[in-house]
Amino acid sequence: MKPIPIKINGIQFRSKLEARWYLFMKKLQWRIEYEPQELPEINGWIPDFMIIGKDRKILVDVKPIYLMEEWNPHHVDYNKILNSGIKNTKYELLIAGASFGLGGSSAFGILYEHLDKENFSDSPAVFTEYEEDFGFLPSLFNWSCRITNGSGKIYLYEGDRRYQELELIWNECGSQLQWNK
Repeated sequence: MKPIPIKINGIQFRSKLEARWYLFMKKLQWRIEYEPQELPEINGWIPDFMIIGKDRKILVDVKPIYLMEEWNPHHVDYNKILNSGIKNTKYELLIAGASFGLGGSSAFGILYEHLDKENFSDSPAVFTEYEEDFGFLPSLFNWSCRITNGSGKIYLYEGDRRYQELELIWNECGSQLQWNK
């Protein structure tokens, strides 16, 4: 399916899915930039967003994937993004999907983090909550919230009251786009 461009809050998005993630992250009060330009370490790819967390910056690319397995070397953008130089930067990378629960899990995306100088590893990204603020963390490796820097293996799972609040916000963002002229 071809992406449908849309303008929200004066920003021209390349797709409704990008716009939906923008609205969602704004409602969660995450600090974000759309298509950050000042990334000299990255070649041939402009991320959709940069999330500015308490102690790190995460580059985000939004992909219309519904299963974690769809993000693989056969995906049209996989090699372009992972070979852009991102592995040699200070940034983490979040591949955000088209829905909550990619493949029936509580993951909404795939988070790549630097484990050490040689390892840039991926893990399902899951939502978390610290002191009433929503954030996210990898389900493996470093259990530190990328927004608040709170730590601990605290996931929000499908069926949790707070996870349901996130789903409601996600759905409201989709409705807002549906009625946007």
